[in-house]
Amino acid sequence: MLAALLLSVFLVNLTLKPLVARQRPFTFYDINLILPKPNDFSFPSGHSSSVFAYTWAYFITRKNNWRWGLLVFAILVAYSRLYLFVHYPTDVLAGIAIGILCAYLSRWLVEKFKDKPWMVRFLTS
Repeated sequence: MLAALLLSVFLVNLTLKPLVARQRPFTFYDINLILPKPNDFSFPSGHSSSVFAYTWAYFITRKNNWRWGLLVFAILVAYSRLYLFVHYPTDVLAGIAIGILCAYLSRWLVEKFKDKPWMVRFLTS
């Protein structure tokens, strides 16, 4: 789950947001937000991507009832980005898709490198 979260943060916050540089929806309307105005760009949603990366990594690796609760939580977080008027629907959908892809990629990376001696030392130090 940590690998998925780190992939998501790197891909979204450090790469795609500065590259796309999409303005947030509240900048085009005279709206009083109920939270401080974010200073970064809009596309894709970092909150949606992060919460879905973490949740989906849990969802695909665990087969218990907690995963359904986490999925509901992730959906609520994604919806909150629209409700708070800090993201467009396409920002949130892209964030969800990227988060899910990061979960699958992290699972593949962990499986690929889990038996490597340098990885074991890295993860246990």
